[in-house]
Amino acid sequence: MPRFSFRAGVFGALSFAKLDSLLLRIEALRGATLVLNLHRVSPEDSPYWPPLHPRIFEDLLRFLTDRARVRGFDEPAGRDRRRPDVVLSFDDGYYDFVEYAMPLLARYSIRVNHNVIPHSVDGGGPPWEAGVTDALAVAPLSLLARIRLPGFVAPELSGGARSKARFGAVLTTFLKLRPRADRLRLMEELSATMVSVDVPKVRMMTREDVREAAREHDIGAHSWHHDSMGFETDAYLREDVRACRAYFQDTLGLPLDTYAFPNGSYRPSQIELLLEEGVRRVLLVGERVTGSTGSVVPRISVTGLSSSEARLVASGLRARSRMA
Repeated sequence: MPRFSFRAGVFGALSFAKLDSLLLRIEALRGATLVLNLHRVSPEDSPYWPPLHPRIFEDLLRFLTDRARVRGFDEPAGRDRRRPDVVLSFDDGYYDFVEYAMPLLARYSIRVNHNVIPHSVDGGGPPWEAGVTDALAVAPLSLLARIRLPGFVAPELSGGARSKARFGAVLTTFLKLRPRADRLRLMEELSATMVSVDVPKVRMMTREDVREAAREHDIGAHSWHHDSMGFETDAYLREDVRACRAYFQDTLGLPLDTYAFPNGSYRPSQIELLLEEGVRRVLLVGERVTGSTGSVVPRISVTGLSSSEARLVASGLRARSRMA
């Protein structure tokens, strides 16, 4: 049986048993808030970071608005022990947020947080990891087999989409676990090998798109270049948040209240650094529910190849499995 069919069957059975509704009810009784981290909403497919299909996203919005209180970060928390609070938090600034997500959010009157990357907004393309995986997706296996980077142990390329996906996951993780200066040197070597690959262009939100989105939603920063801050110095992070604030104020005409660490990478001391720099809300990943949406907020990553999977993940299934 194909992997997707088995996976969809398992999540379908759990959803049919109403586990998703039960999980939300439990979180409501605990007085918890689920902050859901999303990236792309698009009908396009990817073996690396599959976007939520717009149909699945709308089904998720319908499910959440029926069983939870979906609100923005700055809206007051609810006190209904039958319906937990849910906040939606997007990262990266892909244009498909404007094209697909915003019309659906407007239909359900939902305000969200979206954290953009100034380098990408100003024409720098998608986050560097997406650039790497987009190139790998269209490259032949014979070219991937030629990739040689110092310290990189490549997984076996046995052929097929699954093998490519594993290769891309291992390669991007290898690159993420390095400071920007080291990663750029490695990516120069990678680019030399991949120079013949015609990488498809991914549309990102422009300055005008971000300003327009800010009329309905809360805009935050996702660092300047999408670097893994846990591998950078405090001085580097301080310079980054100051550059983001200046860009928000001078170019976008927006305050910088929220900063989301890229790649889930940070050191605890860096949270305090951001708060000292005047950031009101620091967003992590962590795959945990939270008791409030105060100054430091963990988020739950939402993915889903089916509506059932998306609903269960959004209800805290992954977070609870990590607590077990």
